[in-house]
Amino acid sequence: MVERRRFPRIDVNRGVMWRRSDSLDNLDTLSNVSEGGVGLITNQKALTAGDVVQLEFTLPSSKTIQSKAQVKWTTLTGTVPDSHYVGLQFLDVNSARQQEIRCFVGKCRYGC
Repeated sequence: MVERRRFPRIDVNRGVMWRRSDSLDNLDTLSNVSEGGVGLITNQKALTAGDVVQLEFTLPSSKTIQSKAQVKWTTLTGTVPDSHYVGLQFLDVNSARQQEIRCFVGKCRYGC
């Protein structure tokens, strides 16, 4: 299988808060992070490709990242009933936070 991602991803297992403009806050699990986006695991069936959500999560370096993100795809995880794996692409992460993500991913790829 050919890798299609532009940015390398690092597996993490952290909490992530997200919400759509018409919903309350949801707390789920951040599965991975890259400079371009994140993967999360949720029991919310309401997320579909194209939805825009507000994200907030903290990197292990204690830096809080806030950004709007667009759902690029969603699929069942296959491990837990009704659990979905969701791929999100950052839309407006600021340059300072993007640099922090880049440094975090780089450090983890080369011996974190």
